[in-house]
Amino acid sequence: MLRMLRRSIFATVTLSLLVAGCGSDKERAEPDVSIVAFKASPDSVSPGDRVTLTWTTENAAELHFFAGAEPLSVLVDDPASGTAEVRVRETTTFRLEAVGANASKAMEQTTVNVEPFDEVVIESFAASASEVGFGGIVTLSWRTSGATSLSLRDSEGRSFSLSGLNPAEGSVEVRPSGYTTYELVATGPGGEANATANVGVVAPAGARLRAESTRITIGESTVLRWEAVRATEVALVEGANRMTVEPVGEKQVTPSATTKYILEANGPGGPEAVTVTVEVAPSIDSFVAIAPGPSRPGTEVELRWSIRGATNATLSNLDGFVYTIPAGDLASGHKIAPAGVGGAFVLVAASGIAETTARASVPMSFEPRVELSIDPPAGVVAGDGTLATVTLSWRIDGASRIQVKAVPGGNVNVAGLSPRQDSIDIDIAGPTTFHVTAFGDTGKTEADISPVVHPPEN
Repeated sequence: MLRMLRRSIFATVTLSLLVAGCGSDKERAEPDVSIVAFKASPDSVSPGDRVTLTWTTENAAELHFFAGAEPLSVLVDDPASGTAEVRVRETTTFRLEAVGANASKAMEQTTVNVEPFDEVVIESFAASASEVGFGGIVTLSWRTSGATSLSLRDSEGRSFSLSGLNPAEGSVEVRPSGYTTYELVATGPGGEANATANVGVVAPAGARLRAESTRITIGESTVLRWEAVRATEVALVEGANRMTVEPVGEKQVTPSATTKYILEANGPGGPEAVTVTVEVAPSIDSFVAIAPGPSRPGTEVELRWSIRGATNATLSNLDGFVYTIPAGDLASGHKIAPAGVGGAFVLVAASGIAETTARASVPMSFEPRVELSIDPPAGVVAGDGTLATVTLSWRIDGASRIQVKAVPGGNVNVAGLSPRQDSIDIDIAGPTTFHVTAFGDTGKTEADISPVVHPPEN
């Protein structure tokens, strides 16, 4: 029995040793964990970009991720290999710790460099003018770096569209209604920046120009006087001549023709221009009408003149006759013209809108003028009971009524005949004189005419 007990104890110890020996071999057979690869792609990014972490391990039972010192939550489907996306905002070192089934550990790390965004900077923001006139336009210009968008508003809160404009460099036109501060806000990945520009609105320049005399005769002078306010430049313009002058001043001028003077005043608020016109009238130095004696309407009269400073001139007899003097005769000349009813002639000399008038006249005779004739002019045979017929004709200027009397014989009936021009057949018995009286508005004229009468042959 003792022998059997010894055999049992030996078997138990042997089995225990075998079992113990088998356990030590198993622990020594479990391999250690290792990290074959651990990297981030890409390894250089901008703030806020995503990177992909990729790993390959052997014998890993657990994986632990860290971003710097902070644990990083990563969903791991397979410890042996996998990927995970993470967002980075600054340069970060990612660390992977792998734990094996035998509690062995391995560690690898990879670094992602984050290049910071460029700082948003407004390098310049300015207005083309610090002051403009009412309704004036100002150009706002900018130059920036690091900006991807811009916004613009004024001190009243109104926004201006900058759509389509280059954030890096550009300009926009604005029309301020009063003193205004414009604010430009530039925004980009690297932040935001703002700048301001001030623009004032001022009244335009003011100007006044006057002439001591606005109408003169050629050869005379006048004085121009002017005043300008809110002006940085003042000029007096005469035709093509432009002369810079003081804001307040005067100048004597002697224009040779009608002239418009312009005073131009320029200032920050805008320009102002005023004008004054000095009319220069021609000078009619002489104008005469020459006739041999008292004239009647239609009588030819010689007109003579001498003119200075005229660009055109006309003659008129105030009774339908008008004559434009040729350019070559403006300075001096003569013209034969018919007298009008009143015997007056008018010369009008002009230069632009300025005119000078002169009058000349000839003495007029307003009593009727009578012209008589007898037909046949060679005469007739009458007497001793022989009758002859003659034709009395008349042309009378200025007559409204006539009376014809035969001596001997008495009054001749001229009813129905024209007092101006007509004729009548009259029988005579011998030598006869016709006495014609022509009556006009201002008097009468008497005239006699006798036909040639031959006595009959015996």
